[in-house]
Amino acid sequence: MTNLEEIKNLKQSIEAELLRRPGVTGVDIGYKYVNGERTDEIVIRVYVTKKKILASYEAIPREIHGIKTDVIESTFDALISTVITELIADSEINLPYYNTLVGGISIGPYRSTNRILYFGTLGAIVEDNNPPYNLLALSNYHVLLAGNINPLINEIEIGQPSRRDGGKYPDDIFGVVMRAALKDGGSVDCATASIRNSRAAEAKIEQIGKVKGTTSAILGMQVRKRGRTTGLTYGIVDGCHATVQINYPDPIGAITLTDQITIVPDPKKSAVWTEEGDSGAAIVMAGSDDEVYIVGLHVSGNSDGSRGTANHIDAVERALNVKVATFKDWRR
Repeated sequence: MTNLEEIKNLKQSIEAELLRRPGVTGVDIGYKYVNGERTDEIVIRVYVTKKKILASYEAIPREIHGIKTDVIESTFDALISTVITELIADSEINLPYYNTLVGGISIGPYRSTNRILYFGTLGAIVEDNNPPYNLLALSNYHVLLAGNINPLINEIEIGQPSRRDGGKYPDDIFGVVMRAALKDGGSVDCATASIRNSRAAEAKIEQIGKVKGTTSAILGMQVRKRGRTTGLTYGIVDGCHATVQINYPDPIGAITLTDQITIVPDPKKSAVWTEEGDSGAAIVMAGSDDEVYIVGLHVSGNSDGSRGTANHIDAVERALNVKVATFKDWRR
């Protein structure tokens, strides 16, 4: 039987050609589906905007060098939410203010861009690897910086809850953007914000528990997340080594990310995996409240919430020069 590493090498050798084909939105390695049902067979999967009958020279081959393929209909959008500033007064959404910052709650920049506000999820509390080793709030680049044209990121103020969710300026601002990473062809979409001394922080995730550390995502792993919009949802790591084109709001546009995790809902526990506003949520290995190990950072999903993508958490830590804070070390 061909092992996962051999399939990965084959995928890498042919994915550039596949991604150039019209309508292709991504390529990964994962479970093959037959009549909508997942099988245990590991194949190379090609994501397309719409399945349709194509000429033989355009169609995705059923097999590539002895490895079967699967074609899945899906696009990927950055799951940040937006609101026009004039509509805030009419909003009935008022999410809780957390005096102690934890993962899984509403955050967002407090300055609008072109009358639009952005908001998403605080994923986890992390520790800066640089002295004085302060605690920072982790989320996505596109949550903390999307829409901002200010090159001085340290001037972008972040609050909890977001202004969309009832946050008040300046009372609910807890910090400013510290570092961020996102580039076409990269593997992460992440950013951190400082946490002022006036706001407490704990290495916990709302509805999940105290963070014990990190681990690697593997195919078939049961996971969970706590997002600003969907709350606590459960999923299964359905694919790995994904290269996907993600549609971001202006001025970012379309970006291709590599080596992503793909996740679908666990049908026994959740009808959907994600919705707009869940961007930035930490992906956690499913288990008891004593087994809170973070595996990824949620980035994108499709329109019906049936599939999402995430960065590997170790890639996020390297890109931002941080480490996920654990509860035994940090209860500020």
